[in-house]
Amino acid sequence: MKRIIASLFLTGLFALTGCGGLTSSATQTTTQAIVAKTISAMNAAKSYNLKTYLTENYTVIQKMESQTFTDIWEWKSRRTVDISNQEIYLSMDIHETPDLQPYIFQQYLVGSYSYYSQSSPIVGGLTNPWMKTQLNEQYNAIWSNFAQINPPVELLNTSTDINLVGTEQINGTDCYIIHLSPSTEAATDWVLSQGGFPGPSLGWWGTSPERVKQIDIKAYTNGSVKLWINKDNDLIYKIDINISLDAEPGNVVCSDTGLACQDGQGNSTDIGFEKILRDFSGQWEFSGYNLPVQIQLPPEVLNAQNGGN
Repeated sequence: MKRIIASLFLTGLFALTGCGGLTSSATQTTTQAIVAKTISAMNAAKSYNLKTYLTENYTVIQKMESQTFTDIWEWKSRRTVDISNQEIYLSMDIHETPDLQPYIFQQYLVGSYSYYSQSSPIVGGLTNPWMKTQLNEQYNAIWSNFAQINPPVELLNTSTDINLVGTEQINGTDCYIIHLSPSTEAATDWVLSQGGFPGPSLGWWGTSPERVKQIDIKAYTNGSVKLWINKDNDLIYKIDINISLDAEPGNVVCSDTGLACQDGQGNSTDIGFEKILRDFSGQWEFSGYNLPVQIQLPPEVLNAQNGGN
């Protein structure tokens, strides 16, 4: 009955104010209630499936030659996440445009171990393509990045510009539509959470994660997030996210690049480019929340070669 009353209330608000401009105090109160319920529901989730599609379009504007270089990378992934046991199965396909040889891999995080195998480029000389690495204290941080549940919660928790803009039915699921402008820190944390995968990486800089975050905070220019929230269980159904960064000399110094600095001047701002523009576009689709899940290692994984401790 409460959900029926809330639905009738929202229908009345949309009729009075229009889906694109919900500005009344009553609507803001409703928006805050939806966001609070969603944060609570996401924090209580025990398992889910996640399909992601991410593109990074970056442009390097060179300083000396006034030339521009542009490239596009695509990351496509599917994963099963067991929060209760901190286990994940991940498959990912990474492409560069123009289309070069893709980088394709599978990975399990189970216990304190990572089990990893790539099918492209093919690794020669291995009788079993799976590698096993004990992660120890790194496990929790890597698992959290792979799980991808904390970044959207942070986006909702920290934004001061959140609006309920309408409703939509997707594949038979009734959803609220939320628009938000992310805080600078939440936006850069989301970008950083994408950079921990094997193969071609989102990570540009040859420095510590803490320093990378400082660079990205200064480089952040704008961002927008659109979320579809399931009316029945308050969980995120889908996310569209766009983030733009503009890195300039001064905010980036020579020692941040990981390259040898001329005359040993690590703090030099002469790093060979005028700026680097990075535009991220991502689509996240969640499904199967809180269903029983068992991530089982296939037999060949159990015989994986030890990749180090």
